[in-house]
Amino acid sequence: MNLDNTPLFDNKTKTEGNVTTRKQYDLNFKKRVVAKGKEMGSMTAVARQHELVPNMVFRWARELKRADLDQLRGNTL
Repeated sequence: MNLDNTPLFDNKTKTEGNVTTRKQYDLNFKKRVVAKGKEMGSMTAVARQHELVPNMVFRWARELKRADLDQLRGNTL
């Protein structure tokens, strides 16, 4: 969902044959989700709005605070 509560994309894991792949999120999406969580005062609520695991949003917030932008680029999360 975007910040207006409309879906941006399907963020579920996908199964192709016997291989399960994870959705990779771009840096701008991560920044917007974290910013909205700070604005609302609830990372958990924002995570649920976007059908994300709250721990992932908290991790994005920590990594943005530490400026570990290489880890946020998509491959490791």
